[in-house]
Amino acid sequence: MGRFAVVAIGALVLSLGCRTPSTGSGVVVAPMWVSEQDEIRVTAISGDRPRLEPGGHYVVEGTVRLGSRDQANLRLGCMSGEISGENLQGVYRGDARFRFAFTYEKEGFPHLSLYPSEGGNSLGSAYFAQGEVVELKMN
Repeated sequence: MGRFAVVAIGALVLSLGCRTPSTGSGVVVAPMWVSEQDEIRVTAISGDRPRLEPGGHYVVEGTVRLGSRDQANLRLGCMSGEISGENLQGVYRGDARFRFAFTYEKEGFPHLSLYPSEGGNSLGSAYFAQGEVVELKMN
């Protein structure tokens, strides 16, 4: 699988690959501070294609910090689109790494979200997508 750069919106800019994407051709990542105690941070995206596109196979990796509760679920999803493959990891208080392998089936807005382990609404999300604009959603 090829590896390409990841650009973060905000104060943090990561260059983790062999090239820095130009606007509209790379992957834009928006790591979001879910709360004062929780964080989702994407550190690498690799795939069999140089950009996110339907039919491509990808791996997203990063770290998650959980401080607001003892346990939660980290889920990979795609708003207005579709992915298949790994999509759920239980996380516990403290810092952990994650790795999800997936196929990008239908174009949309791929993201990672933290959910309470007992169920309920998302605690917060980090979206990553093609293009110039990434909409951040805070619950």
